[in-house]
Amino acid sequence: MLGFFALSVSQNSVRAAGVDCQIDNSLSNGTNSVVFKLSPSPLELLKMLGKDDLKSPAAILKLLDSSITNPAYKISKSISSAFATLMRPFQSIFGLPIPPLPTCEFMWSTSELYCDNIPSSIQEGLCRLFPAIKNITRPITFPLPQLDVLPLDCEKDQPWGLTKIRAPEAWQSGANGTGVVVANVDSGVLATHQELRGNRRATFSWYDAYTPSNTVPNDETGHGTHTMGSVAGKTVGVAPGAQWIACKGCDKSSCGDKQLLACMQWMYCPDKNQNGLNCSTRPNVINHSWGGGVGDTKYQDILILMKNANIINFFSAGNSGPLCFSVVSPADGNGTQLGTISVGAAACNDNIGSYSSAGPSQAADYMGGLGVDIVAPGSNIYSAWFTSDNATSVKSGTSMSSPHAAGAAAVLLSADRSLTFDDIRNALRNTAYKNPNVNSPLCGGKTLLSTETWPNNVYGYGRIDLAAALGLPPQQASNTTTTTESSTA
Repeated sequence: MLGFFALSVSQNSVRAAGVDCQIDNSLSNGTNSVVFKLSPSPLELLKMLGKDDLKSPAAILKLLDSSITNPAYKISKSISSAFATLMRPFQSIFGLPIPPLPTCEFMWSTSELYCDNIPSSIQEGLCRLFPAIKNITRPITFPLPQLDVLPLDCEKDQPWGLTKIRAPEAWQSGANGTGVVVANVDSGVLATHQELRGNRRATFSWYDAYTPSNTVPNDETGHGTHTMGSVAGKTVGVAPGAQWIACKGCDKSSCGDKQLLACMQWMYCPDKNQNGLNCSTRPNVINHSWGGGVGDTKYQDILILMKNANIINFFSAGNSGPLCFSVVSPADGNGTQLGTISVGAAACNDNIGSYSSAGPSQAADYMGGLGVDIVAPGSNIYSAWFTSDNATSVKSGTSMSSPHAAGAAAVLLSADRSLTFDDIRNALRNTAYKNPNVNSPLCGGKTLLSTETWPNNVYGYGRIDLAAALGLPPQQASNTTTTTESSTA
């Protein structure tokens, strides 16, 4: 799982004099990279225009990604133009160096303007000039923690998770992801890896949010290669018949919120900058093995737009377990509204991973809601690695479990392309394997006052059973523990 930590958005902010604009206290000195939150938000704008029922990504982009129809975009251009005037007093008549002018990028998915080189002394002036600025904060970065091999007896030299969720049975029935496009927002992908080189989509298959001019897929950490392998690898993936695309939203050490947003915007319409825009190149399923903090609503609008465009998003629940209330954002959001599925991690004995985050959710719009939808294999997962075209590695974390669930969704879609988000989520939930060793409410069950054992805020509805979700006959042997693990991790 990428970047689980306490959300670094400062709660200590000051209101600019005479205007409704909050400025993060940590920006009070020097020159900083900042984020201007502007009004209206994307969904507010669509409602203002009477287009809140609009579903077409191409039509929505023409409204949101335009300074003509989007007031926030127009204001962002005015803010950028104002920098030269506001910074003129800093130009020295004595020939001293002139501070570098800010460079900015507007993100249509959040109505935010990301800028570098912003002196603290001009922030209040900007708030007074532009009442549409609601707050000024710092960009957020998520570190890249990663769990290695755990002291378990799980099979470490083969993809045991595939058998555990009964993926081979699904393939034998004729459903293996063929005709479905899967994606990940991660650290990139080694596209030449033998597990992945045969099913990368030929066009609109890669975007590097750090270096957009870089058209060659790459991965500096292996995290993205490992997760994509579990989604769609030839022999290690749940959906080996699917085509894959990827966006690099994380570099060697961290994931930046600006880059993550850029990836999600690209996923919404990979062919956005082409003639004949129709956004038909968007993926069906996206895996997100990243997250951080609790209750962060930054990604809500773009996720809702994605849901309306029939894109299903899977998010890792986090590696902050076994504490309750530890599911991170965006996984902690209201999945019904956002079109997201939160995934915890289990070991090969179907015990929950000791690191797997648990609910209930602390998100303001989902307080007390089920923090984890489902769990999937996440401990000691064998998959592709970035060091060579045939390298493999064993890793653990909810980063490893979410790809199993995303791959399962791709297999279900390959069996029936008419399935909606609700259909997929219900199929995975209603057929999940419920560990009989769980016989008491965990972290409060459905809610803090619930006495029901299932679903609960640790396992959710249970561990996914792909064959059962497809309606195949039960096979008790696949759900019987044959290993002798000494840990519940």
